[in-house]
Amino acid sequence: MPLKCFVKVGNITNLSDARYCAGMGVDLLGFPVDEALSGYVRPEAYQAIAGWVAGVQFVGEIADADSVNLTQLLHNYQLDWLQVSHTSDWQGLLHYQLPLICRVDWPEIGSASQFFAVYGPVAPHVSWFLLEAEDESMTGSTLSAIREIAEQYPVLLGFGIEPGTAGDVLEQTGAKGVALKGSEEIRPGYKDFGALADVLEALEDTD
Repeated sequence: MPLKCFVKVGNITNLSDARYCAGMGVDLLGFPVDEALSGYVRPEAYQAIAGWVAGVQFVGEIADADSVNLTQLLHNYQLDWLQVSHTSDWQGLLHYQLPLICRVDWPEIGSASQFFAVYGPVAPHVSWFLLEAEDESMTGSTLSAIREIAEQYPVLLGFGIEPGTAGDVLEQTGAKGVALKGSEEIRPGYKDFGALADVLEALEDTD
């Protein structure tokens, strides 16, 4: 059953999450391939997971593109996309011929006007803006700010997505997709998908 919108699930660190998400029809699986990120997945672990998953594209999640050797990284990981939180040269990343996701820490921005000031120049170089926040409540002002952004740019919403309200939040913000996160296995091969499963099931298109 297809999903209602474009879905990326990031922080993939185990085969259980990868296979479950691929089976649910998500579009992108994101792997922390930057040693600076929590849950860093080594090349051999990535290859072992990717070899068992089909029908989905893989994203390399990077904190600061200026601090990694991207040529070496892309040699070690066969990726379809790059997600970057920071770089001094977004245009330069196009050299690697992979579509780009720009991760935005929403609490650092907090308003549409600030977003346009900081990220307007980035927009021509990226395919998606991923708005993320830890424990950020989806207030009325946040909804309207994101809607203003989503009217101009493709937005993946990475917070405020709950099973019972996911459809309403997408409609109210105008975001074209959502970004969820995987989690650690309880033990190898044993996984409680919990909230991730609840949201993906809520996003199933039953029409």
